[in-house]
Amino acid sequence: IRFKPGLASQCCECPSYRGEEVYNDDPNNPRLTNFNADCLNETNSAALSHDWASGEIGFTLFDFLGDSKPFLWPQVTSAAGAFDWAGFPKAAAFWYRAWWLHNATYSAKRVPPLLDTRGTTKLSVDETYLVHIVESWQQDNNRPTRTIHVYTNAPAVELFANNTSQGVRNVTWLGWAEWTNVTFVPGNLTAIAMSGGQAVARHTVETVGNQVNLILFVDVPSEGTGTGSALLLDGQDVGVVRAAVVDGQGRVVPTTSRNITFSIFSGPGRIIGVGNGNPTDHEPNCNSVKNADRKSG
Repeated sequence: IRFKPGLASQCCECPSYRGEEVYNDDPNNPRLTNFNADCLNETNSAALSHDWASGEIGFTLFDFLGDSKPFLWPQVTSAAGAFDWAGFPKAAAFWYRAWWLHNATYSAKRVPPLLDTRGTTKLSVDETYLVHIVESWQQDNNRPTRTIHVYTNAPAVELFANNTSQGVRNVTWLGWAEWTNVTFVPGNLTAIAMSGGQAVARHTVETVGNQVNLILFVDVPSEGTGTGSALLLDGQDVGVVRAAVVDGQGRVVPTTSRNITFSIFSGPGRIIGVGNGNPTDHEPNCNSVKNADRKSG
């Protein structure tokens, strides 16, 4: 009914592929990029621009099997989730975290930390700020220069490539920061969010080395993810284990494509499914083997 309070219950379908940085519309190998803040900004702003709109529900939280848009086969899942179908956060999860929870502290029990496999260093000036670099900083001979996007709820952010400033960008409400033609040189990218002339948060991504090891993380149950501290041995409870392919310094290798085999060596339990979040992956999810495709560490 016109002018009555309403809720946008299926808002903001903004598809993306986690970890991808180059768009490809080849029907045999489609790829969306991880960056989709332009769509998130447009759709969220439109949904919340009316005084009779009481809020919105983002569509969706997770990717899911079916509804394969914008591509059809070989994409077999949706791609509009803030998390992929294996539960790994896409860049969109950090955009929502920045803007929808812009006044919530990281230590608040109702706001469990996001899993960022590349690591985030937060300064202690103000815990309510978040900053997140969308792209990785890996060698790609086809891209000697890059466009870098940063998500933050701070009013400004400065980007450094190997300690050389790439300039400061102001960030508007529900926005993001962008730098074009950043020359790639192995090393690191650092984004420093600023408020009132002070640094309030920092995120660094590094050029990692060759894959040499495999690390397992228990994501559920975990106090760090807000999912408790123990499983119930009742035949019904489920744990979630994350496998990360890392280099010699323990940093996740974002370009690996090795197969990972899971098995239980002792104790009760069984493997009920594996996943890597790839919308074009056709391997059975009930297998004990899964390809570490698309940065699934």
